[in-house]
Amino acid sequence: MYTESREEIAEPREPEVPNLDDFAGYEDGESYVVCDKTNAKAWVRSDVTETPSR
Repeated sequence: MYTESREEIAEPREPEVPNLDDFAGYEDGESYVVCDKTNAKAWVRSDVTETPSR
C-alpha cells in the first residue's frame, strides 16, 4: 500500500522581537509592574528587581 502526503512544511522563521514601545512599567510600593499597552489584561508584577551586572 502506498500513501502520499502533500502537507506543506513551513520554513523556519526568526522569532518575532516584541516592540518595547508596547510596554510600560511603574513602581507599586515594593513591587515593579510591567504592562502591555495593547492588552489591558496582560501584566506582570515583580517584587524582586536587580540591576544587571556588566
